[in-house]
Amino acid sequence: VVTTQRPALKGVQAGTGDRTIEPDWQARAAIQGEIRALYESASRCRVKHDIKSAEKDLFKILELDPNDDNAWFTLGEMAYYPAKDYAKAIKYYDKAISINSTKKHYFYRRGMAKYYLKGYESAKDDFISAIRIDPEHAPASLWLGSCLENLGETDLARENYLKAREHLAYRESVKIALKRMERREKV
Repeated sequence: VVTTQRPALKGVQAGTGDRTIEPDWQARAAIQGEIRALYESASRCRVKHDIKSAEKDLFKILELDPNDDNAWFTLGEMAYYPAKDYAKAIKYYDKAISINSTKKHYFYRRGMAKYYLKGYESAKDDFISAIRIDPEHAPASLWLGSCLENLGETDLARENYLKAREHLAYRESVKIALKRMERREKV
């Protein structure tokens, strides 16, 4: 914070002329710059499939700011894919959500990891949370339908599949899911 024509206050370092500068501001700016550079490095490493180096950069970010939900989420993404370590991914997603529970994709990805571990009831809750944040989140509706289908709740599954079908990108997936449900119901 830069102020003009004011006397230096306790905790404020005097600058040149009539300006004073808070030392905390300078430190925060330096940390933010370092975090940006680490994110850029982690991104480059991920593109090169150098997951170990990307993780190292993300953990450095978390040393600087343990409440950086995006760093926790990104660690979850790397555990989810390419590693397919869904249990580890869930732990990282849990941390991201505990810091910031307003991002639909945090819930959606955690739901996907739980789904692949066959935790359909728990995955269902995450997909519902994603839909509460964004009622038009078609992927969450599609996978919620699949959870419900696996849990034997076919009417609710069908409703969610039909909701996902409203989005062009999911029409073919929904068509396949509805045909699969029809075959199961006939048996």
